[in-house]
Order: sequence, then C-alpha cells, then structure tokens
Amino acid sequence: MNENSLSNYDLPGIVVQFSLNIIQSLRNHFPTSHLYHAMRILDPSESPDDQESLRTYGDSDIKFLADFYGVSKPITLNNTYHPPIIDNKGVIREWQMAKYLIHGYRNYSFMEAWKKIWVQNFQFRNQFPQLTKLVEVALTMPISNGTVERVFSRQHLIRNELNTEILSYYLHLTLNAPESWESFDYEKAYEHWIGLSKANQ
Repeated sequence: MNENSLSNYDLPGIVVQFSLNIIQSLRNHFPTSHLYHAMRILDPSESPDDQESLRTYGDSDIKFLADFYGVSKPITLNNTYHPPIIDNKGVIREWQMAKYLIHGYRNYSFMEAWKKIWVQNFQFRNQFPQLTKLVEVALTMPISNGTVERVFSRQHLIRNELNTEILSYYLHLTLNAPESWESFDYEKAYEHWIGLSKANQ
C-alpha cells in the first residue's frame, strides 16, 4: 500500500477487513511481538538509507535482544536454569561495528543477505560471534512449526467464515496442491470432485 500510495479507501472493504484479521491473528499467535519486532534489525533490508540514521539504528532493539537472550531462563520442570545464549554486553558492542557491514547488503532478502555476508566475509563469525548466534536464532524462528501453524490458522479462519464442507475441500487443496499450477490437470481434478460429490449424496 505504501509503495503504491494507496489508502484503506482505495481497497474493497473485504480486503481491508481480511488484512486487519490477519494482523490481529499474528498478534494473538505471537504475544511477545516486541521480541519479533526487535529481530527486524538483523534484516539488512530494514536498515536506513542514510549514514546519519544508521549511527543510532537498532540501538534500543539490540539492547532488548541482549536483555532477553543474554540472561538465564528458569526451567520450571526441574527447577533449573537454562544458560544465556549470548553475552549481552558483547552483542551490543559487536552491533555498533557490524551494522555498517550489514547495511551494505540491504538490497538482498534476509536469508540471501546473511548467506552472502558469511560467504564473502569469512571472518564475520570470528569477529562477531555473539551477533552470529543471534542471527542463527532469528533464522530458525520462522520455521519452527510453521506448517502446523498455517494449517490451524487456515482452519480457524475458514471455520468462522465458511461451512465445514468447504473447509474440508479447502484444507485438502491447500495441503495437496501442486507447487506449480502450470502442470495442474484441471479436468482430472474436476472429475475427482464430481466423484466425491456423488459419493456424498
């Protein structure tokens, strides 16, 4: 919307409402949104254009991440503590230098940028070990249980809007759809759907 200078009034009401529902759903799924929001500084494409803004960029977010991952966490099952993942003071120091290097990869996607950073700057892991650990945490976050979450999110969304029969077809299609629709056999799919409809009568 920002790229095309669109406002809510330029979009159909159903699109606006759907978008708001998705945002609310994400907030409900991730109550510690400040943590996820702070991780954005590790995405080079998020860094500011000008050097002046870059000077203070991410300072409060890196402190938040350092405070979160740089302290022991209690494990309730056996009354012990999980050690810190990173050195909280070390990661803040490293960020002050590394953010200028990271900024140079702002034209790449998150994963592509970090692949290039680690390949082209082979000393990065040794120079910035605490920041490297933090990036590794960020890289594993989105894929932890993504497939399961997507299925339940879709199920919840459709159950509220549509009937159970459509839910069943939609989930079946979502989970079994081909990677490319170019090779999809529409006639075979239609015949299969007709067969299912007749079997249910």
